[in-house]
Amino acid sequence: MFQVALIPPPLTGSNHRLPFTHAMTARLDTIDEDVLECIFWFVNPPRMHVKPTDLLFYDHNARSFAAVSRHFHEFCASRIYKNVPWVWRELKHGFVPESLWIYVRRLHVQLCGSNDTDALYQADPPPGMPEQLERALPHMPALETLRISIAGHRRHGVWPSLLQSLRLSVCLKSLEVDAQWRYSRESLAPINLDSGLALERFVYDASLAPIEHTNREANPGKRTSEQCQVETHNLQLLLDHCRGTLKTLELPAEISAEILRRPFPCLTDLTLRGYSPPLPRNIHSLWLSAVSLGSMLRNLDLQMIPCRDVVPDEDHSNFPVHCLSHLQSLTLSAINYMPNDPILQALPSTVTRLSLNPYPLPLDPDECDDWKIPTYIVSGGDLLRILGFGTFSNLDSLELSYRWNGDNYEMAILAALPGCSPYLRTLEFNRYEAPGRGLDFMLPLQQGLRNLHCLEKLSLNLEKIPPPIYVRHLDSFWEDIVSQERNARIRELGACVPSLRHISYLGMARRRRMTWVWTTWEVVRRDNNDVELVFAGNSDDIW
Repeated sequence: MFQVALIPPPLTGSNHRLPFTHAMTARLDTIDEDVLECIFWFVNPPRMHVKPTDLLFYDHNARSFAAVSRHFHEFCASRIYKNVPWVWRELKHGFVPESLWIYVRRLHVQLCGSNDTDALYQADPPPGMPEQLERALPHMPALETLRISIAGHRRHGVWPSLLQSLRLSVCLKSLEVDAQWRYSRESLAPINLDSGLALERFVYDASLAPIEHTNREANPGKRTSEQCQVETHNLQLLLDHCRGTLKTLELPAEISAEILRRPFPCLTDLTLRGYSPPLPRNIHSLWLSAVSLGSMLRNLDLQMIPCRDVVPDEDHSNFPVHCLSHLQSLTLSAINYMPNDPILQALPSTVTRLSLNPYPLPLDPDECDDWKIPTYIVSGGDLLRILGFGTFSNLDSLELSYRWNGDNYEMAILAALPGCSPYLRTLEFNRYEAPGRGLDFMLPLQQGLRNLHCLEKLSLNLEKIPPPIYVRHLDSFWEDIVSQERNARIRELGACVPSLRHISYLGMARRRRMTWVWTTWEVVRRDNNDVELVFAGNSDDIW
């Protein structure tokens, strides 16, 4: 069954010990929704490690608040049941109660694992699943996002009957697919979506193939040619129904070339991650063909693992600058942002966020050597050349990573930041493979960042070192996480940069396993100019 703690019906005067009158209830029902929103989060404050999207997040206080009046009941129901999972197990797959359908804005269909080996290769969905969706979707007027997830060890993607049911949705705007087609037998026939699927957002959440199904020794996470062909065919078939309306698109880079060959005229957000396809010399031709002449592209995220050495086009005069005229955010993995990459010089003044981090993130403590995907981290010298080559004067947020190759380069990077991006408010600083302890770098940071007069949020990753070296330092890492020295150094840094409001530090923690966790403090300044760090929480595991 669908197990959630349903909110009770609104109270009436005759059923409640308090003398509620119709006049009192009427006055309560005139409270503005902005005020109700504040009250709702006051009686049900956010809790660490629990997401508001989880129905279990809402406790007795929220349900009691909903029972005050019919107006309160409707208000709370629209928040509590806004994001609903439908978990399908073999013997347990109850759907959302029909009385709640009108509130659901996001529905997550999750097909769990099975002990039946035949189910791993199912040609058709479980009996009753598509029928239930077809019955419910026309009566979910608020539904904007549908996510379909299929457990990774099941060797099949989304069935055509589930995709056909999308035509019945009243106002679906976003589709997320977390399931991979792998075999040619899964090739879709033309899909009947009647007048077309007016999606504005599509995410194929499959940057890498499941590592257990790939060649671990050669290219872990790389697709087979059969998988590439069937995914390309099926995605083209689906996306052709919404090519004219799509604004946000996320695809595995490995299969994106054919799909992006024709433009998406309304595209504003494009994300390509994973292994790169075979590319021509100009690496940016992969996405440029998807952007029309009057491009409104605002967010571009290119994080790729090269299949072979790729050299960017050094002829900057041919780069179509007009495609970037509205760009606000750019994310480039290390293989893309070679120091002479023309996109860095072509950035318009509208760009306020730039991320230059490696992909995938390096140095997972539990990573098996046989499954390891090589990660290229740009050297400090190359990063310095990038900062001098590009145009970053209007940046509000910057994420950068480099591999230590000399103190001189580090000092030069810190010295360059205030002149390169004087208006930075958010900075993420990732430093890899440096000798000594990360805390020893705090003094140079104090000197280098004090001239960033707008900096409010600073994230520091100074401890990561390559395995197996980190194994010998687990005890020192663990001590650093709780050490007074670390807190003292961070407090000194906060005092040296008067504009800082939050500082995060990446350290190793012992949870279910050894993992890297961001710890965040709020920087509180007292009247006597003292600085105090107030713990603001830990991030979820970053792997």
